[in-house]
Amino acid sequence: MFRRVALPIAVLVGVIVGFGLTRDGPHATPADVSSTTGTPSSTTPAALAQTTSSTAPTERPNIVYVLADDLDSSLVQYMPKLNGLIAASGISFTNYYVTSAVCCPSRVSMMRGQYPHNTTVLTNEDGFAKFHQLGLESSTIATWLQSAGYRTALMGKYLNGYLEQRGAGLFEYVPPGWSEWDVAGDGFREVDYTMNHNGTLTQYGHSPQDVLTDVLRARADTFISKSAEDGQPFFLELSTFAPHFPYTVLDRYANAFPGVTAPRSPSFNARGQGEPKWLAVQPSLTAADITTLDAKYRRRVQAVQGIDELIGQVIDALRRTGELDNTYFVFSSDNGYHVGQHRLQPGKQSAYDTDIRVPLIVRGPGITHGTVDAMTMNIDLAPTFAALAGVQTPSFVDGRSLVPLLRGATPADWREVVFVEHEGPTAVPGDPDYQPDDNPTRYAAIRSANRLFVEYQSGEYELYDYTTDPYELANRVASTSATDLANYQQTLDALRRCRAETCRAPARM
Repeated sequence: MFRRVALPIAVLVGVIVGFGLTRDGPHATPADVSSTTGTPSSTTPAALAQTTSSTAPTERPNIVYVLADDLDSSLVQYMPKLNGLIAASGISFTNYYVTSAVCCPSRVSMMRGQYPHNTTVLTNEDGFAKFHQLGLESSTIATWLQSAGYRTALMGKYLNGYLEQRGAGLFEYVPPGWSEWDVAGDGFREVDYTMNHNGTLTQYGHSPQDVLTDVLRARADTFISKSAEDGQPFFLELSTFAPHFPYTVLDRYANAFPGVTAPRSPSFNARGQGEPKWLAVQPSLTAADITTLDAKYRRRVQAVQGIDELIGQVIDALRRTGELDNTYFVFSSDNGYHVGQHRLQPGKQSAYDTDIRVPLIVRGPGITHGTVDAMTMNIDLAPTFAALAGVQTPSFVDGRSLVPLLRGATPADWREVVFVEHEGPTAVPGDPDYQPDDNPTRYAAIRSANRLFVEYQSGEYELYDYTTDPYELANRVASTSATDLANYQQTLDALRRCRAETCRAPARM
């Protein structure tokens, strides 16, 4: 079981320049998807189109942010409500990346608008404990918006390690900036979890009414209704545990998508040229491995149906309360996920597009349907939310507001390079992201529209050209000139050291 869910525009100036793309094709037609959906939303794409405004709001807008866990781009095609209600009238970012293909560093980057090397939250082992101990919670998108009069809510997942600190007196802890706090600890199974409701702990069992995503849906509905009734602008983050392992599926989707298999892109079970040692030692997948991978991928497809339902129900609540026209709806994931590509067992953490390139879809006032191919990152979300709310961001922020791109204009100095960093293998067996065999070693990487350059702590390098090798199968380091490699290295080193304004400033390759 399981299910889920401006006004004055302050634009931060800055950037990074320097380095395109392609990915796994569809494995289901729209008819295949719609025929397996559960409880339908009363909001149809046609009805939604009638309520979509093409002009900016005349009052402070609301923001709803749905954040999935480990949702890779290949799963979006299986989410009819996301596609019909959000993407069909919104903007899809085709080059949106995370700062780290690991949960906690990525989520902290979203909340603070900073790279991991500036938050120093580099691993899941750091997680909540380090974020809290460093006092980083005192200045996040939640505190910025709450101070500006917004009602703020986080519902679902926070950071690894939260609700595991009973001895430290933090079990009932609610971070600053949140008006409403409905956060679970180990909620990956969607049942038998503890949730902190504004400082009061509640234990949930495994009855139908205890399913986490249903609990989130009901609380989100109440929050939206109360905020609308009070006339107060709101920021609502709905952070699901799905489709993270163990890929929990709602009972009503247990038999859905019987023929779905993991995407068979050219990189599936393939051995590339010039692989780094951590990857080269990985064996080819056996027939039994592939059967298991396909079963896991099907569960992931089934799992995201709960998120899709939640999206439809939130849209219904916004429409019912009259808030839909004045609300920005944002959907994304904390990182991607590989299932068989490069011979890898299901997981993440690599610098390949399966893991670092994720969906970002935005619908709202002043936004028209289309795509944006500018290089964007999760460090841009906090300054974007702040800009939409007319709130100034702190000087420490590394990212830039995406508002100009939402309005159809890409600044001339917009970045051409994104930066990704990985501290090293997640090797703690208790970590929900533990990968025992196929962990990449520590690396830093830069990704442009048509290049990926990776430097490993081992002294190895990878360079892929997406114009001729969209599936990262031919490492071009050995055939690239020393001058070009030095330029890539210079750009990577500058980003590795950047901080605040220097992260936002142009860097040429």
